[in-house]
Order: sequence, then structure tokens, then C-alpha cells
Amino acid sequence: MIAPALGGLLSTYASWRWIFVINVPLGVAGLLLARRLVPDVRADRVGGLDWRGFAVTALGVAALVLGLEDIGAAEPNRPLVVTALAVAAIVLTTAVLYLLRARRPLPDLRVLRIATYRVTALSGSVFRAVISALPFLLPLFFQLGFGWTAAEAGLVVIALFAGNVGIKPLTTPLMRWFGIRTVLLGAVVASAACLTGIAFVEQATPLPLLLALVAASGIFRSIGFTAYNSAAFADVEPERMTGANTLMSTLQELGAGLGVVVGALLVRVGEPLSGSLGLGSGPAEPFRVAFVMLAVILVGPAIEALRLARSAGNEVTGRG
Repeated sequence: MIAPALGGLLSTYASWRWIFVINVPLGVAGLLLARRLVPDVRADRVGGLDWRGFAVTALGVAALVLGLEDIGAAEPNRPLVVTALAVAAIVLTTAVLYLLRARRPLPDLRVLRIATYRVTALSGSVFRAVISALPFLLPLFFQLGFGWTAAEAGLVVIALFAGNVGIKPLTTPLMRWFGIRTVLLGAVVASAACLTGIAFVEQATPLPLLLALVAASGIFRSIGFTAYNSAAFADVEPERMTGANTLMSTLQELGAGLGVVVGALLVRVGEPLSGSLGLGSGPAEPFRVAFVMLAVILVGPAIEALRLARSAGNEVTGRG
């Protein structure tokens, strides 16, 4: 909750470099706590690492992120973009073909045949990418669009994470009362509505209304993440849990990283679109277009949530 404000205060009154420096003691503390608190649970038999699968997957993902990131740059390097995306397409296709044939692949794509897991892995990753773009775009929207300082923007973004944390005690009861399918659909639709609402925020918007909108976005973000994570492993057999967890962790990190890339790309696309749509050429207009496009992207996860069975995930929520 305090991270956006702390980052803004450091950027405004000290130096942005301190944002990276402060992570060093936090990382050390996290490592020590993990060693103390996380059980040392090991499998009876540990297979070797799938180095070939690791190499092709890592290379393909790196090329994909590099290509997409450069598209959103102020002056894209077209040969680099074309080359990176072509390499990504070729290598990732090769990776999929290999991973489907390997005896002990890293990661195991065959677990995607399980419906609840597939929805979380694919449409859940899209949801995560869209929602992860918001904490990246909001401070820039307030600073570049409204002329706020980094400290002011960071203090407002606290509302997003306050909503995120504050709703956590209710997420499990919500899934037990209404079912994962209904909660997922509601979180996705409400998140799209919040993104659309943020697109219409003005500099003169009353601060309480702005904070309520940002907090609501954090609430539905949290509900969506919890529902997706609960659905993911509901139908996965215990012997496949390690591979399923590896793939899910990879997709979640990739989705969060691509969210920043996609957010920057949509802002870049929003610059010419805002003029074409008659929205003006102000510094805030490309962000407004980006927020609306992010909301449109959530149509896909909403459709996938609708296709889930009403009883999906009842085993983990305890819903009868």
C-alpha cells in the first residue's frame, strides 16, 4: 500500500535511484523470512531440469517482450521490432511443439487441457496484464496529464492498493456465496467499468470521487486475482501440481510484465487516435484512449468466464 507513495516521495524529494536502492534491504529481509517461514518440502524423486525447454521458452519470451517494448518506444527501431517478433514467433512455435512431446517438459503445456486451469492460464493472464498496466499508467496520467508531482500521484495511487488489500477477507466468502464463475465475471466486467470511468477523469474531478474510483479498481483487481488463482488448481490432479504451478507462475510474471509493455504501447497508439477521434491533443488524451482500449481487451476474459461451468471451483471454495 505504501509503495506508490514512497516511490513518489523519493522521486520528488530525493532521487529516483533510491527506489532501486531501497529494494536491497527489503530483498534481504524477504530472503531471511522465507528461509525461516517457508517449509522445506521436497519430492521423493526429483527429475533433472529440462534445459532445452527452458532455453527455447526463455529465448522466445525474451524476443517477444523486446519486440513489444520497442513498439511502444518514442522512436521504434523497426528492423529490431520485426526481427524480435519474427524470432519470437519461430522460437515460441518450436517451444510449443517440443514441450508437447517432451517426457518431463518445463513447463508442461498439457495441463492446459483442464478447463478451469486453461481459463486461468490464458484469459487470466490477459486480465492480469490489463490490470497490471493500471499502476504503471495512473501515476503517468496524473503527472503528465494533470501536471501533478510524483509524490501527489503516488499518494492517490495508494487508494488502489488499499482497495486491493482491504477486500481480501471477503474474497473467499464471495466465492462461496456466488461461485467462482459469477465472481470472476463480475470482477472482469467491473474492472472494465472502472477503467472506462478513469478515462473520463478530469483535473477538476473531486478528489473523494477520484479516490473512490481508484479504490474500486483495486477492489475488483483483488477479487479477480483471487478468483482466478482459486479456479486454477481446482481440478488439477496432485501428481500434476508441480508442473501446473510452474507454468502458472511463469504466465503470471509474463502477464504482469507484458501489462506494462502493452500499457505503454496503447498510450503510443492513443496519440494519433485521440486526434482522429476529436478528443484533442492534450497530454492526458492518449492515456484516456489507452484506458478505454484496456477495457475493451477485457471482453475476451469476460467471454471465457461465461463459458465456465457454474460449478467450476466448488471443490476449493466449499460451495455446495
